[in-house]
Amino acid sequence: MKYMKLFVIAILFTLFACEQDGSQTDAATDDPLPDGVSYGILSVTSLPEGATVFLDGEAKGVTQTMIENLIPNSYDLLVTLEGYADHEETVTVVADNVTDIEVTLQPAVLYNLAGRWSMDGEPDICDVRQNGNEVRGFCGVPNPLILNGNQLNYGPDELEKVVNGTVADESHVQLTYTHPYGESNWSYTRL
Repeated sequence: MKYMKLFVIAILFTLFACEQDGSQTDAATDDPLPDGVSYGILSVTSLPEGATVFLDGEAKGVTQTMIENLIPNSYDLLVTLEGYADHEETVTVVADNVTDIEVTLQPAVLYNLAGRWSMDGEPDICDVRQNGNEVRGFCGVPNPLILNGNQLNYGPDELEKVVNGTVADESHVQLTYTHPYGESNWSYTRL
């Protein structure tokens, strides 16, 4: 009986040793981690909870979540929850540390901006079209704008043009157009 116990212990030890080879994988890429490298942890919390967390475009879990075994680096973080505006930011993970990210998601405000608009103080009439969150046709803005909550954004592009705007309500929009030569502020009113 004594030998039987030793035999069972030896088998269990062998199985455990085979399963625990010490290898870990990078949480962002699932690649094996090299030995002797220090890793970091990313902790993401959100209000409200239950948002999906994406790291460099790959789903990593639901808030509240901790993503371990990350190679120290910068990562693109996206936090999404139906009915709320997406939260995007670049986060930096540091070796041997926990990087805490706390996100307060803002309710998505769905605006229908399609229709005829006038640029305040100008005789121009704009025919604005909207397809989902892509908005085109505001006078003076040649590129499509992306609607996220009450924010309209474009750029920067190869010419360093950026458009940022705010939808006050479905009848008033304010845009700021930034380019290498300066900045212009435009207001629009729905007709």
